[in-house]
Amino acid sequence: MKPRLAVLAMTALLLLAVCVAPLSPGLYIAFAAVCHQSPDRCFHFYGLPLAVCARCLGMYAGALAAALWPMRLPLPWLWILAAANALEFLSGLGSLPARFFLAAAFCWFGLSRLMALASAPEAAGH
Repeated sequence: MKPRLAVLAMTALLLLAVCVAPLSPGLYIAFAAVCHQSPDRCFHFYGLPLAVCARCLGMYAGALAAALWPMRLPLPWLWILAAANALEFLSGLGSLPARFFLAAAFCWFGLSRLMALASAPEAAGH
């Protein structure tokens, strides 16, 4: 239970920092280390781009959703989510931030659930 709360707190703070970063140049510069911050691939808040692109924001939101909604997905569903993200990435068709966000959010939700399943004591035979 504690790791889930830690992930919940960290991702919530990360998302908050992403949202307030346009108002704080220091935060915006800090996120440049992990994201290209291309304005055409970012959501905008009051005319200012968020500190990360839509895909990075989707990854954070997917991890937060997985921490908030601790369900176990069957392995085939996790592969479907990962394949959907890979297909969107490889197609090159998506320049819309919403598509990037949704694909990454679904994929990271699934990956987060898979990591939680793999790290569960009952999965390790304890």
